[in-house]
Amino acid sequence: MLTPNFPSGSGSVRFLEFESEILRGNRYGDPVRRRHPVYLPPSYDDAAEKRYPLVFGLIGYTGTGMHFFGPGTFSEVMHDRIDRLITAGMPEIIFLAPDCYNALGGSQYLNGASGRYEDYIVDEILDHAKRELHCEVANGIGVVGKSSGGFGALHLGMRHPQLFTAVVSHSGDAGFDHCVWPAVRDAIAVLDRFDGNEHQKIEAFLEYFQNSPQPSYDDGHCLMMLANAAAYSPDEASPAGFTLPFDPMTGRKRDEVWQRWLDADPVQRVGREASALRQLRLLFIDCGNRDQYGIHLGTRQLHEELEAAEVPHEYEEFEGTHSGLQFRYDISLPKLAAVLTKGLKK
Repeated sequence: MLTPNFPSGSGSVRFLEFESEILRGNRYGDPVRRRHPVYLPPSYDDAAEKRYPLVFGLIGYTGTGMHFFGPGTFSEVMHDRIDRLITAGMPEIIFLAPDCYNALGGSQYLNGASGRYEDYIVDEILDHAKRELHCEVANGIGVVGKSSGGFGALHLGMRHPQLFTAVVSHSGDAGFDHCVWPAVRDAIAVLDRFDGNEHQKIEAFLEYFQNSPQPSYDDGHCLMMLANAAAYSPDEASPAGFTLPFDPMTGRKRDEVWQRWLDADPVQRVGREASALRQLRLLFIDCGNRDQYGIHLGTRQLHEELEAAEVPHEYEEFEGTHSGLQFRYDISLPKLAAVLTKGLKK
């Protein structure tokens, strides 16, 4: 159901709210009834017969859909940004920001140990959106995200090119040798604070994190390592529900598990997913040239792999880091709107 909006400058933000069957019984007891914020364009309430392109916005790690909509501090909130872009001439769109948050801080928008979040988006959120929103999907759906959200956008485009036909990844996780593996040593340092075997350490850390009034920066990055393991190497036989790609005592790489992570790396997937990627109507990737997680190196590799596979795409590298990238939506949203409205009836 759509629940009441809070005011925006011109368009409005409302909530798509329903109870999920797919998330029911998830390992961490995360809520199954969720509210997904939806930006509706200025003409929405006055043009009942009009249909609008639909864009999914995927937030980064530890975020919920509401993080797109403020409150803003040093950056424009998304509803004001879209209002401004529409005033400047961008076609009107519906922007839906799914709430896929969980107890580990995120799922990478995959089906993993923490829940079936890919299916949640594709089989439930999208179904409710098409039934309850005045959206037009003849040209497919757009998906855009930053960081883990960028990874999610690439993943959905590779897996469901017939649905998500226009894909934008801003600094999306790629090149795991650079952006993931260097954090292993820091994760081990955090887990070393807890006693017991591997699974006892993980359980004790998660209990500590959930009850700590102020987890540290290093704690947060250790949690992200566990969240990635839940996404990339789920393991029903493991007490944790997942297997780490390293021995938390020695740091020794577990080659078979790490290979599962590499299999999820967009850089490694291009060769396998090239035919799907060639179906996209838009593929836009970018990254700051000083990304503190090394994702700019992975994005450069991704660009090279896409070129080698002859996958049409747009690639930009800009001055910046992994932080404060909201301004890039000024570039990507008009691209998505233009592609999704091309050829549609006015």
